[in-house]
Amino acid sequence: MKTIGKHSRINAAGALLLAMLSSYSSAEVVSIDITAVVAHVDDYGNYLGGKIKPGDQITGTYIYDTATPDTNPLPNVGDYEHTAPGFGVCLVAAGIKFRSHPTMPQFLLELVNNHYNNDAYLFHSYNNAFDIAVPLNAPYEQPDNMISWQLNDDTQQALSHVSLTNEAPDLNAWQSWFGLNIHSRSMQGEFMIRAHVTSAVRGSGTCETESAPASAKYIAHTLLHRSANINDKMEAVLYNNNGTYTIATRHVVSGTPGTVISLQNILNAKPIGMIGIKDTNSNSYPDIALLYTDGEGKSAHILIIDSHTQSTIRVINSTEPQSIARTLELIPDLNRNGFEEMAVLHETTQQTGVVETIDSKSGTIISKRQY
Repeated sequence: MKTIGKHSRINAAGALLLAMLSSYSSAEVVSIDITAVVAHVDDYGNYLGGKIKPGDQITGTYIYDTATPDTNPLPNVGDYEHTAPGFGVCLVAAGIKFRSHPTMPQFLLELVNNHYNNDAYLFHSYNNAFDIAVPLNAPYEQPDNMISWQLNDDTQQALSHVSLTNEAPDLNAWQSWFGLNIHSRSMQGEFMIRAHVTSAVRGSGTCETESAPASAKYIAHTLLHRSANINDKMEAVLYNNNGTYTIATRHVVSGTPGTVISLQNILNAKPIGMIGIKDTNSNSYPDIALLYTDGEGKSAHILIIDSHTQSTIRVINSTEPQSIARTLELIPDLNRNGFEEMAVLHETTQQTGVVETIDSKSGTIISKRQY
């Protein structure tokens, strides 16, 4: 079985993003709406806080393109890899959203016909954005969040070919041995939700719910920390609307819009990455950290923005002006002041890596390491 390797979390360039979108403009896009019932929850670390229980319902949609080429050389196995924005799966359980990454999905839809005495219909989503995920334990550990669904038929009657169609799978023809699984793990621990799909029908939905101009394209997505006066967490999406960058926020549980932050007057360069951080100016709303550079990717800066007032709180300047900033990550609180740290990865002219660790509360650079 062919799988997709781990992507780096560096955001795709705007030109590449547009090219990927245009390649799908003439193909048929299919949405399948599914409903499932939770059968089992493994969560010994209580990361989900008991919010999802056996018997709860999961609803969602998965989206694919029938014109996607088969990348598996075997004649009785079809692998259809989707990496363009807009494809993948989005699920909601108890108001908690689990979905493919909006800008960098790694979604594999696979059909198996009479292979090792088995038919199978399955998908895997490898790069995902979860409302709740297991925290990372190591400073530069990458998240491992997975969504999978698999149907099997050992009578080998469910499929007669491995070509993509625009029809939902007929659940009466399949057995749900493995079911629908939502899995999050890191060095700290893991949780897994296992469910069985009870309905799969053609739909017309999408996984994009944030407000943005019709011409806008996703650049980055982040979840913002829960704050004292907000009933649920917020998410923020960075858009490129024909060269004008905008951040739109929304409340995760209620789905209501938050604020729309135009970066036109406060940012004169293209952003590289974005993360959500805790409230640093004590107004009970989470803040947004935006990494951008001057010129040709050098002289990196981090812009800290209040997600509620849209005002700039501070600008943090990198101490690596001659290196190329590649990505911005949130890492655990190293100096124990109650605020997580930010890590900026730079590439030097000698093609080595330098990681700056910055306190998200004060903007102080805590450490700098070369690799």
